[in-house]
Amino acid sequence: MFLAEGSLHPPHLIPIAEVDRLVGAIANESGAEVRTVFLSSADGTRLHAYWLRPKGQTDRGVLIAHGVGDSAWGSAGYARMFLLRKYSVLLPESRGHGQSEGLATYGLREASDVRLWLEWMRRVGGVNQMYGLGESLGGSILLDSLAPTPDFKFNAFNAAEFNAVVAECAYSSFPSIARERAGSVLATIGLLYTRLRYGIDLTAQPQPVDAVAKTRVPILLIHGLADRRTSPQNSLRIARAGKSVEIWLVPGAGHVGAYAVGPAAFEDRVLDWFDRASPPPAAK
Repeated sequence: MFLAEGSLHPPHLIPIAEVDRLVGAIANESGAEVRTVFLSSADGTRLHAYWLRPKGQTDRGVLIAHGVGDSAWGSAGYARMFLLRKYSVLLPESRGHGQSEGLATYGLREASDVRLWLEWMRRVGGVNQMYGLGESLGGSILLDSLAPTPDFKFNAFNAAEFNAVVAECAYSSFPSIARERAGSVLATIGLLYTRLRYGIDLTAQPQPVDAVAKTRVPILLIHGLADRRTSPQNSLRIARAGKSVEIWLVPGAGHVGAYAVGPAAFEDRVLDWFDRASPPPAAK
């Protein structure tokens, strides 16, 4: 029970004031404006994000999704490389993390939250080209969002969507990563407890591997070969399911450790992936 409760209610390790200061400092050194945004999700959950916009006009934006037990504190560092290249940056805090309310549901409800943020980026942020970078759970949630969800309230034919996504150390499905980390018996008990106590079925769709099989959005998977928390087999399973997927396996990198092993290589791979997915410039 403690394992399940800890997963649904991740601890807030970094004070809000510290996150505010970090995001503000990154915006300041990059010459960007920063604002705080609150939205209400489809089920009424209050969600929070930071919006960073570089000076000058830009129609490109990137949503950076953090991992479990983290907040914008963990995703803000990636904002620099995008702001310097005139991307606007959205740093949403997932349900039950940072200043966002609710329970962490590991993609079950977060997938439609991502779609809501994409609509905000388009309608309010003025962004027409949208990209996603997700770390660990954040990567899995971005992949989940590529499949339609029942509670998505926008017209599917006019919905904002990603031009391309990068997911580092994503898991292929929540049941599989629960078994990988906790063992089959504890995982089964935890999933049953969550369903009975909260009415949340974490085995339900979407799951990343299934969502990827149904999309043609270009996806770059990054996974450290030394990852002991989420095995590289997760990304390999996802890659086999996808139609437009590439995978970069990074020797010596642990969990979400590709940037630490080679910052320049990481930036080059990610930015090149987004550039390749960008629409050609309009003819003059």
